Amino acid sequence: MDVPHDWSVELTPVHSAGVNDPALWSVDTPTLYHLRTDIVSDDSVVDITTTGFGFRYTTFDPDSGFSLNGQYMKIMGVDLHATNGPLGAAVHYDALELAPDAADEEHGRQRAADRAQPTRARACAGV
Repeated sequence: MDVPHDWSVELTPVHSAGVNDPALWSVDTPTLYHLRTDIVSDDSVVDITTTGFGFRYTTFDPDSGFSLNGQYMKIMGVDLHATNGPLGAAVHYDALELAPDAADEEHGRQRAADRAQPTRARACAGV
């Protein structure tokens, strides 16, 4: 369905749902649920999309720090700057592969998770 830029469309949900006692998403158990959304116009399905999502809750306490689902954990990161010299500020995956690897026991959660995620740039580059 094409909608001209000066029109508005009213969306009316036809169903709502709740989840009783959902399994919580965490670093160790990244439980995902899937929501299928169908867009219907004049009794015809014009679009379908499925969205993955998880349930979790977080808190920040000045004394105890960060908690995920009630479990306190340290957030470790890498102070990674665009220091590829003559390569410029663009991200060059070959240069990142040559950089010191932060995926060790002390700092690795985020870096390892980042590497596991497919990215459009990697897909386009055939990496």
